[in-house]
Amino acid sequence: MHPILRAIPAGLCCLLLAQAGAVAADVPAPPAFDNATFAASQPRCGPGSMLAIRSPGNQYLSVLRTAKAKSDPEFLAVGTGYSARQSAVCVLQVVFQQPLASRRTLSVDFRGVELKGPAASTTLQITIGPQTHTIQSPRGRYLDAGPGTELKRFLVELPKGTRRVPIRIAGSAASLNGAETAMIGFEALDLCFVDPDHPDYCGAAGKPNARVKE
Repeated sequence: MHPILRAIPAGLCCLLLAQAGAVAADVPAPPAFDNATFAASQPRCGPGSMLAIRSPGNQYLSVLRTAKAKSDPEFLAVGTGYSARQSAVCVLQVVFQQPLASRRTLSVDFRGVELKGPAASTTLQITIGPQTHTIQSPRGRYLDAGPGTELKRFLVELPKGTRRVPIRIAGSAASLNGAETAMIGFEALDLCFVDPDHPDYCGAAGKPNARVKE
């Protein structure tokens, strides 16, 4: 026995140890991811074309779009070699191992590709739980964000008791002359919870916007 414990009366020692155990038991475990589920009817984001990977400890979740249709390798594309207009939707649910023990902030990174010429337009709408973000790129400007460079980060406040978070990614594009190319690629979602005491737990993140125009 440690010398300090020998100096403490037996009854008091047991009481202190019991109180310490109670405090430890009252501290809730950090939120942990279980998995992500995908609708089987989606040609671009079905179970066979999506992969969910958890980190050790289940504190991070990455959802990867792995198998891409030969006719549409970038989720959606218009212009030369494609139709003049196209839209695509991807719906999934992120599931936690347990309902949230308290209100938490979920950080979601969207990684993909956006390319377009001035005679084309694109719209990307991302709904995460209660929030919807719309990113519009109108005609008249170039847009060139290649693979691995396009990143959009969203912060979503989730109430206590949340166990599932629905996510919907919808895109549309139009080639105004039928030849100008435009495409939107969906490569991955990276999710984690922001530590209330350390806001940079998931990296620097901006405030969520209900609507963003580019």
